[in-house]
Amino acid sequence: MLECYQQIMRLQARTVTATDPYDLVLSPVAPVAAFPAEQPMPFTGDAKTMAHIGFTAPYNMSGQPAATVNCGFTADRRPIGVQIAGRRFDDLGVLRAAAWYERNRPADAVPDWPDSAPGAPSGEKTTCTTLEGKQS
Repeated sequence: MLECYQQIMRLQARTVTATDPYDLVLSPVAPVAAFPAEQPMPFTGDAKTMAHIGFTAPYNMSGQPAATVNCGFTADRRPIGVQIAGRRFDDLGVLRAAAWYERNRPADAVPDWPDSAPGAPSGEKTTCTTLEGKQS
C-alpha cells in the first residue's frame, strides 16, 4: 500500500514539474474514440485496460484543475474532447480557457444539445450561466 502511495506521489511531482512552465496544457481527453456507455472501458483482458485514462489520470493525481470541451466529432459522430489543464489551484484560469474555447471553436465542433432538459415543462429552455454572469 505504501509503495502505491509513493508511486502516486512520484507521478504527482513529475506532472507538476513537467507542466509548471506553462499556464495551460492542451491534450486529447482520451487516446481512443468514445465507446458505449454500457462498457466500463474500451479494452479488456490485457495490460491496456486503463490506457483510456492516460491523459486524465496524471492531473487527477496531481490535484491540477482540468476541463473537457468538445472539439469535434469522429466520422460516425462520436464526440472528441480536448482537455485543458492548468497549474495547481488555478481552477478559474482553466474555466476561463474552456469558456473561451467554447465561444470560439469551429461551428462543426458544437454539440447539438436539446433545447430543453429531460423532464422540463414543454417549451422551457435549458439555461447556463457563464463565468461573466451572462445566461445562454
